[in-house]
Amino acid sequence: MVKQGTPTIIPAKDLIDFDLWVPPEILGKSVNAEQIDAKNKAVHSTNVNTPVTAQNAEQINAAAYQDGLEKGREEGRLEVLKQQQQALGEINSIVEHCQLQVSEFEQEVCEQLVAMTITIAKQVIRRELSVEPEQIMAVIREAINCLPSSSEKIMLKLHPEDAVLVREIYSLDENEERTWKIFEDPGMQRGGCIINSESSVVNADLDQRIAGIVRQLLGGERSDD
Repeated sequence: MVKQGTPTIIPAKDLIDFDLWVPPEILGKSVNAEQIDAKNKAVHSTNVNTPVTAQNAEQINAAAYQDGLEKGREEGRLEVLKQQQQALGEINSIVEHCQLQVSEFEQEVCEQLVAMTITIAKQVIRRELSVEPEQIMAVIREAINCLPSSSEKIMLKLHPEDAVLVREIYSLDENEERTWKIFEDPGMQRGGCIINSESSVVNADLDQRIAGIVRQLLGGERSDD
């Protein structure tokens, strides 16, 4: 019986059937315990997925909604700006067209006003001549003053009724008419005259006088009406 706690001793003659155990050779770099532990931690950290909670999902959804909202606002702003630019272009076209129409309308109105003014002026002058026919003398004097001072052989072309009136005023006899001849022209309008000399012609008929007044008022040239 073997006592407990006493080591068992095997005699040498009984170790014939046993071989000496030699540990196998291990090749490669040596790795200490700290490196193994760090590697295990890294593998563990890589394989562990962060769990998605309801709060995280709500934050992600809110961020995605905000991004979409800002993107939509920017796209809407650009679209409104584009529409505004198109509207401004159309308005400018309308304004230019209206300005052209107004310019043409103003020109037409101006011409109508000039024509009406000429008609009224003729009526006023004719009425004044009918009331005070002696005004023809002022027209004749003004026309003669436009001639050179050395003019001779002056001939007055007048309407027949004006010619009679001039003769009565000046009481011209045959001798005086040789210096200042009067020629009656039924085609002349009352209140006007045409004066001819050897070197000059002064047209002071009614239409020419009114046209001159209109040119002064308008500051430009205008053909006779």
